[in-house]
Amino acid sequence: MFSFERSKRIEWVAIALGDPSADIRVGYDSKKRQPAKDRRVAIVKGNFVVIIRLTGDDKAEFITCYVADSRSLGLIRKSSKWPRKPPPQPAPPDPAVGA
Repeated sequence: MFSFERSKRIEWVAIALGDPSADIRVGYDSKKRQPAKDRRVAIVKGNFVVIIRLTGDDKAEFITCYVADSRSLGLIRKSSKWPRKPPPQPAPPDPAVGA
């Protein structure tokens, strides 16, 4: 069912997924009732939540997004932090180039 209220926030999804300051958490599989390492939850703008399911290297499927209430945020924040990849390190100088 189309939600006009949710459609106003569709641009927030891209912002949330690219925001380096987002609070990123491991998702939850409600059917298995356990954390799901293939689901990632991003919280931005205080209470806007975006959930994606990772499907491969640098690929994901959008699951849902919503403005969370304080109870939902509390449950999400009990989940483990998502492990962030360290930034790529520059290659060491090639000694042959300086010779």
